[in-house]
Amino acid sequence: MQKKDDLKSARLEHPSQVKEMRAGEATPATKAIAAAAAPRQVSEPEIQMRAYQKWEAAGKPKGVDMQLWLEAEQELKNGK
Repeated sequence: MQKKDDLKSARLEHPSQVKEMRAGEATPATKAIAAAAAPRQVSEPEIQMRAYQKWEAAGKPKGVDMQLWLEAEQELKNGK
């Protein structure tokens, strides 16, 4: 197992990485993390279909359309 000081120095392997970070340029790893964390854009037809499926699965209850729509939208944005 590496010591804490070893881990700190191991983060930057090449001097050009320091320059990129100081210039505010994102590294490929940073870009990948940001892309994975960002919720995806979903279309209204996608939400409509998911909400309808949830409504049918719930036994077609009345008065839950907004709740099911919001749940469907959140699920799709989070990739569920």
